Amino acid sequence: MRLENLNADTTRPLLLLQSNGAGQYKLLARNDHVVLCMGCGGVHGDPYQGITIKNGYFSIEHFGGSGWRWTRIITFRFDLKTKSFYLHRDAGESWFISDPDKTTGNLFSKEDFDKLAFDKFSYNKGW
Repeated sequence: MRLENLNADTTRPLLLLQSNGAGQYKLLARNDHVVLCMGCGGVHGDPYQGITIKNGYFSIEHFGGSGWRWTRIITFRFDLKTKSFYLHRDAGESWFISDPDKTTGNLFSKEDFDKLAFDKFSYNKGW
């Protein structure tokens, strides 16, 4: 079986779980379209690099490309009033392999997309 047939619809679920401290978890939210597809990284393969969690924020980090390299970091912030996570920023850089010091940045912030809930975000849709 070819790799692209394993997950042809590119669904890569990311679950937000909350622990009660006794080994049980509650599902807070699910998003099937926040982690980029396995083939989206070009020659680097799976672009998913990991998740960073800090001070009420979490970021999904990606890297990929070929001659042109790129990063994409999608960050969500917890809202105390609604007890939900909302998109805070979607940012990254790109550069050509022979000139890594000359980068182009991309930044979309809440002013670009208003209040977008974690479970409604999709990496392949514009604002």
